[in-house]
Amino acid sequence: MHSSDELLQWLSSWQPDILAANERRLVIAEGELSWQHKVAERFFYFYQKKNGSIYLWGDSQPYLPGNKHNYRHQLGRENDLVIFADENFHPDAFAALSGTIKAGGVLLWLKPTNGKPSSFMQRIETEFARNHNVITITASSLPVINPVKLDKIAPQPKGLKKGCATLEQQHAVDGILRVTDGHRNRPLVLTADRGRGKSTALALASAYLLLQATQQQPVTIIICAPTINALNVFFQQLSIHCPQGVLTKGLFEYQQHCVKFIPIDVLLETKPTCQLLLVDEAAAIPVHLLSDVATHYKRIVFSSTQHGYEGAGRGFAIKFQRLLANISPQYRTLHLQQPIRWRENDPLETLIYSTFLFDCQHEPLPIIQGATGQQFRFVTNNELTRDNALLSQVFAVLMSAHYKTTPSDLKLLLDNNAVRIVIGYEENNYSVNAVALIVEEGEASNEDIASVINHEKQLANQFIPQYLLRHLSVENAFQYRYWRVNRIAVTETMQHLGIGSKLLSFVVTEAEQLAIDFVATSFSANQAVVSFWQKNGFAVVNLGMSKVQASGEHAALLLQALNNQAKTIEHALAEQFYRKVAFYLPSVFQKLPASLIRQLMYSGQPQWLPPLTSTDNLVVKAFSDKKMQFLQSAFSLQLWMLHYLTNDHVVAEDIIKGTLFSDAEIALDFMVVKLLQQHCDADICKAFSMSGKKHIQHQLQLLLGNLIC
Repeated sequence: MHSSDELLQWLSSWQPDILAANERRLVIAEGELSWQHKVAERFFYFYQKKNGSIYLWGDSQPYLPGNKHNYRHQLGRENDLVIFADENFHPDAFAALSGTIKAGGVLLWLKPTNGKPSSFMQRIETEFARNHNVITITASSLPVINPVKLDKIAPQPKGLKKGCATLEQQHAVDGILRVTDGHRNRPLVLTADRGRGKSTALALASAYLLLQATQQQPVTIIICAPTINALNVFFQQLSIHCPQGVLTKGLFEYQQHCVKFIPIDVLLETKPTCQLLLVDEAAAIPVHLLSDVATHYKRIVFSSTQHGYEGAGRGFAIKFQRLLANISPQYRTLHLQQPIRWRENDPLETLIYSTFLFDCQHEPLPIIQGATGQQFRFVTNNELTRDNALLSQVFAVLMSAHYKTTPSDLKLLLDNNAVRIVIGYEENNYSVNAVALIVEEGEASNEDIASVINHEKQLANQFIPQYLLRHLSVENAFQYRYWRVNRIAVTETMQHLGIGSKLLSFVVTEAEQLAIDFVATSFSANQAVVSFWQKNGFAVVNLGMSKVQASGEHAALLLQALNNQAKTIEHALAEQFYRKVAFYLPSVFQKLPASLIRQLMYSGQPQWLPPLTSTDNLVVKAFSDKKMQFLQSAFSLQLWMLHYLTNDHVVAEDIIKGTLFSDAEIALDFMVVKLLQQHCDADICKAFSMSGKKHIQHQLQLLLGNLIC
């Protein structure tokens, strides 16, 4: 066994080479746990003497105390050494933390030695073993490291301006500045993989604007991100390049100018003015919220990591840019390709991309209108394990169609035996164009059910029955079998051809044949997604009381019952949902988009609501004829509106006759926020460009007159 001094000498012999070559490495320590800890301690002391930044993921050690189990706190940080000591191997943490390591740094993996590796871990070990840049050390062996070829490093061009490190970064800074002084409504979409200096480009442009601003014209720059922790590099670089400024948490002030962090929900609620809006890590923000931002603000930079902390951003780029084209057709895009924190083709980055399939590509298929050759079939975990080409196609579809595909999804595909995988493909063309991931749930043991009832345990692969039992009082929820649609994805070129609906129909048919009781799903709700599931026979049975942090939306639960007993439960839950939703609209659901409320109500049944009496109808008519005041009529107006939305599935354009509205759906949204959500008059005036209380009442009377005539 080599000594600690020998280990330090070995590390000292090659680490300067990778630093000079602007590279990083993965080092695997294989051996007994006590020996691995000694290795980690030597690496720690080596980088500590260099004043390096060190982070431990996993169990705390005497040389590096503290349990650090939230890798997301490392968003926007840089490390020289990451010690990965997680015996369960969290793939998202491993991939994300690798992106925090600077040139000359090491990701040290203390590889677990106990137990037979799963299919996913076998893939990890195989990919690492075949890569000649991965360094494996044991108690008896310190490998000889081949000299790094320094001639691979391309020289940087001279004459770079504004503190930029590369010509690409300078183009990015110039592009950001063009948003502020060019034509309005021409946003910039800035994308990059990790380590390309994207956040620094935002900071450099911001610093330039602050330093060039005059006292007569104060400059305010607003920056949004999923969390303030994601902006560590941004504010750090802003402080460096505008050293006269003062940074407090989320606020940078220079003279009378400022850059301030505002969460996306607060931004949309308050809509403060600014000279420039920056949205960083936009792929981690729901697309519909970004759409609202793009509609209101006219000078915006949307910045996003293509392969980053929260998964692949490829789906984001596709979906969001398609949406942005409708709002701002003259938007521009810029992609940063050249790394700054490490060299191109860095060994660690290349390894992570290939291992976790970040670099997999999906070959586009031709759009075939009314195609009839679509086929579907189930594939198994073992089939994907054996067939890397098929696995790559499946993962590419998930990445292209969904903007939060992470390494954990790869683990789910290969390891979770409760997951059923369905692929879709064109007949005579085996390129995968659709994927559904289904989790089998239900039928737990009495002991596990008791632990759920007592809130002692959260069961894996049992989301739906646990939810029904805990939140909707379905006491026998675990007696049923469920297929929960965890993910459904269709490639961009094959969307809007009905393939998603055909895929769901295939899933439901297969579930019926296997005596499954319910097909279910849960997702962050917006009008378009809810409409898709409702059109495919799913009933909304609940809407979460609070917003999902990751999406900023309320989570909806939908069921499709497949037999009579299950249908009884589905109908009871749907009825209960529609009975209570009206009660919560002025409070918990007051900030829901009105379009979503309309969509939810359209699939209800009138008998589930309190009855609308003849007196209620007379009151509504009296109000529309200006014979009764609003407050006297409010209860009947609210009840009438609920019944109208439930009964009328067609939005007739003639309802806006004589009103200020140019679109019937916007007019109905106005009625929803006034009558059902009971927004204050000031907010309604601001949202719908009205002058005051009397104007609101007049427009409401006109709309009601058109609807009841």
